[in-house]
Amino acid sequence: MNLWQRVASLPLRLKLIVAALVSILVAISVLGLASTRYSQIVPSNGITLLQELTRERLDTMNTLLTDAASTTIRLTNDPIALANYATLSIDPENETARQTLRDQYHQVINAEPAFNRIRFVSLKGQALAVDPIDVDNLDETQQNYYKTLKTKLPIKPIDNPSNVFVDILESPQTTPNLNFVVIPVVNAQPLGYVVVNIDASGGVGSRETSIYKSLLPTNTSVGKIAFYLLTSRGTVIVPVQQPVPANEKTEASIQQLINLPEKPFQYISPLTGQSVFGLAVPFTNTLDLTLVAEIPSAQLEASAESSRFYLPLLGGLAAGILIIILLGVFLDVTVVQPTETLLEVASRSVLGRSFDDMPVVNQKDELGRLFTAFVLLTNQLREDVRDLDNRITGRTNDIEASRDIGQTLSGFRTLDPLLGETVRLLRQHFDKISHAQIFLVDPERQFALPNMSTAFTQEGYVAQNQRWPINDQNLIGATILEGQLTVALNTTMDPRLATALLPHMRAELVLPLMVGRVAIGVLDLQSVQVDAFADTDIQLFSAIANQLTIAVTNAQFFEESQTRLHEIEALNQQLSGDVWRKYLEVRHSNIPAASTALLGGKDVTTEWSALQRQAIETGEIIEQVEAETVTFALPITLRGQVLGAVEWDVQRVAYNDNVRQLAYELASRLAISADNARLFEQAQRLAQRERLVNDIASKLTQQTDVSEILKVAVREVGQALHVPQTSIRLATNYEQVKER
Repeated sequence: MNLWQRVASLPLRLKLIVAALVSILVAISVLGLASTRYSQIVPSNGITLLQELTRERLDTMNTLLTDAASTTIRLTNDPIALANYATLSIDPENETARQTLRDQYHQVINAEPAFNRIRFVSLKGQALAVDPIDVDNLDETQQNYYKTLKTKLPIKPIDNPSNVFVDILESPQTTPNLNFVVIPVVNAQPLGYVVVNIDASGGVGSRETSIYKSLLPTNTSVGKIAFYLLTSRGTVIVPVQQPVPANEKTEASIQQLINLPEKPFQYISPLTGQSVFGLAVPFTNTLDLTLVAEIPSAQLEASAESSRFYLPLLGGLAAGILIIILLGVFLDVTVVQPTETLLEVASRSVLGRSFDDMPVVNQKDELGRLFTAFVLLTNQLREDVRDLDNRITGRTNDIEASRDIGQTLSGFRTLDPLLGETVRLLRQHFDKISHAQIFLVDPERQFALPNMSTAFTQEGYVAQNQRWPINDQNLIGATILEGQLTVALNTTMDPRLATALLPHMRAELVLPLMVGRVAIGVLDLQSVQVDAFADTDIQLFSAIANQLTIAVTNAQFFEESQTRLHEIEALNQQLSGDVWRKYLEVRHSNIPAASTALLGGKDVTTEWSALQRQAIETGEIIEQVEAETVTFALPITLRGQVLGAVEWDVQRVAYNDNVRQLAYELASRLAISADNARLFEQAQRLAQRERLVNDIASKLTQQTDVSEILKVAVREVGQALHVPQTSIRLATNYEQVKER
């Protein structure tokens, strides 16, 4: 009888006493270790907590900035506001436009409690409309936004919140205020600056989320985390305390924070002057602000020290529990029939439950071996099911990503945004893709040109001769020639791969974009992982390539149709100009004109005024303001062609936007009516000519003799053409004509 059999054969009471003593000793050991070495359990992952809180605060402030920027864009691009901006840019003293803008600003401020002040500033830096009204003719030329934007005036309206200029007022003694600036644009002409000042402190409502509240420090399990803003100029902005005086160490820390975003490291805090762990995360909607979060190094090191003891404590506790469980298993195995244990394990396995804490049959007999085999088989089945679930989940996610990409691409009508969104979505949805680029074949089908890439711009590729000749010496050209996908699971084994600028890539998949049997380009996917593209991945990316092909073809067709449409419009414009030039040449002695002004009883409408000439040359309204009268001229245009000009004299007090709009509409109607009249005259002339020809033909058909026919023809043609002499001779060939 071996030792195990002897121990198993001990009396039950003795087994229970031994088990109790061992359990008590383990519990005393665990409690003693916990009481002497761990007075407080602190989470060890301080850096992760710091990153999570920083990202949460940044998302909150980004949302606030985006909402305020969107409101500023709506206020800037409002049609009524645009008309008033245009009026004030021309006539800064126009009180009607000023008051209309103040009313609009007042409504926005009432609806948005965080909005302090809204103003429209001219391009010269003078505030033309302000609400609330505090100082008129305010000089804004020294403001940071004016100095920054005066040389970067746009020619297109801004409709994206990320393009709104955000200017934080750098005043560490006060709570931060933000200026959101958008430049209204009409007809490619900037009109001024719309400046919306936001109260970042949240003081208007204690329950409102604000930049101020987002910068308040937070007490966590690893210590107190402080937050503050850092500008690109190195200014520390924090509403709750004064930064320490700048020195060489703090200035070096500021440069590190600006140049190493989102990388935690240890440095001397420009806020407290102490050694801290921290990281800086730049704002997504402005490059001028960075959020910094930091925690004192002593607190984090204490947390890390506690963490080093925390794991041994848990290990000791787990070991104690495991010992107790093993003792319990030992008693169950020796007391309870092994068959009942096997039945219990089988029942849990059928129900899908875990049996990690189940007793183990350690006997070497048939039941023990059967129990071991059953456990191994069950574990293997569970691993297979888990692996299958993971594969199904991953495949489902890939299919959903492919569907989302297809739906997104179907909404594009222009080529460049389509290709840019494609490579972005591929990188976003598929982690194994490290780099994606799209090549399109040039019209001569000599080269594959890089149209979009996640690593380089198109200009960067061209500068480095990264256009691939269409031949079998490189994978890009070979894929286009053969019209078949190419996959390289290890780029170090094939010298033809397109990884000249990306030597760290280890796998590449090149998919042709096929239209019928012709490849119009390729989708090139690369990965830093060897064997990154399995068969299922290739099928999935092939489907995405097919969707991309359809989207690219549709975009190309749309761009071609737009080009054809522009050509047709240009041709119509040219034809309209030619027809009217011929019409006016015919009527050179009687050019259509009219006027209500008479000089000495003589109509002076044939004389062009200086304003009319300027309106015809510029194609725009020309105004001349006198003491009591405003004289303005408008070009008369038809399908882009200037037919003439119309001039009005209006009392200055009655001249406004409505008068100008009415003049524009009348000029447009006049052009259409004039063209209709020209067409009517042309139709009348054609009808008269046809009637004259029919009359002469009728008289000719009444004659039966050739001589009489010629006499009638000579007479009628001469009368029709109003010529003094007409002659007709008949001859069968040129020789007879020479003899006569």
